[in-house]
Amino acid sequence: MSGPDDSRDELVDSLLGADGRPCGNGRLRGAVFAQTIGVIRFRRRLKKCALAGSLLGCYLAGMMTMGLWRPTSGGRPQPSTEHVAANLEPSPLPGPVGIADKQIAAEKMTCAEVLRRSADRHLLDSGDVKRAVRNYKTFLELSSAEQRAISPTQDNWLLMALKDARSKEMKHDRIEQN
Repeated sequence: MSGPDDSRDELVDSLLGADGRPCGNGRLRGAVFAQTIGVIRFRRRLKKCALAGSLLGCYLAGMMTMGLWRPTSGGRPQPSTEHVAANLEPSPLPGPVGIADKQIAAEKMTCAEVLRRSADRHLLDSGDVKRAVRNYKTFLELSSAEQRAISPTQDNWLLMALKDARSKEMKHDRIEQN
């Protein structure tokens, strides 16, 4: 089926000298193809290298940031050696073994006080929040009502939050019992 424009196409083809056969320029096509493939491959490699370089740059920037960022004591003065020694947990052995254990034994501290100092040490010195929370919770279970009261001058932020939560739990339990 021929359409109305077929005669025009044939006329244009005859004037241009196109006889429908491909030209004999296979070498030219091969050279253009090789050059094009080379450019495409170079650009692809360049993009991959740019991506790898940007990922490496981000990694190095993160490492430098972590190297520069050192947790401080929040503007507080650094604890003295006596303060650090006093905050050490006693060893599980039956008698005092270390300097801190001897000091704790000499002060006749209660178990609740030992737990609180241990939690303070975990939070402030090593930044171990999970251990600090465990010790603070045990401290609140063993402590008196006076010790469970929030004291902004003596308590840190974590202990105040746990004391507040504990007081709300106790109020809720009293309401349920009535």
